[in-house]
Amino acid sequence: MTKEVIDPASGKSYSLEHLKPFKVTYGIKVSGEPVDVPLHVHFSEHCYTRSRKDGDLDEAVLFREKKRGGQVDERVFCEARWEFSKSLPAIIKDLHSKGCYPGGSKEMFYRQENAPINNPQHGWYICTRLGVSQKHKNLTMSVRSAHYRTNKPFDIRGGTKRFYALLAQFYASEKRKRDWL
Repeated sequence: MTKEVIDPASGKSYSLEHLKPFKVTYGIKVSGEPVDVPLHVHFSEHCYTRSRKDGDLDEAVLFREKKRGGQVDERVFCEARWEFSKSLPAIIKDLHSKGCYPGGSKEMFYRQENAPINNPQHGWYICTRLGVSQKHKNLTMSVRSAHYRTNKPFDIRGGTKRFYALLAQFYASEKRKRDWL
């Protein structure tokens, strides 16, 4: 990831230093035994961009990417997401016993932050995927997006589970497949 992004609409430069990859270790239990699990964390460009809306100028588009189904998503800088992204490293480092919503696949989960008391489905949703780098022989956490919503993401499966429980399930599944774990 680059060290800064320039918003083409305003010409203003925004630092991305806070989104540098880092390693964090979580303690879990697998079959009753304590295990320290290091995760290599990285952040996607969706943490500080949003889909282009009607009225956004052509020159505001930072990049284009294909989505499932072949549609092209044009991404523009989002100051609100960028501002919230500054809190992401601390949120990830403090995730261990926090409640997270399981996603549509076993390695996907969502963490909700800043939910107002009077409207508990509103808030910032952090979409994250656990993964494996066979090349580097390590486990990864990809922070795929962080955005404010007024409803839960459609692929949430059930109620919250503690992050350490989701990680233990993922780790146990991967350990059976990989002799280096």
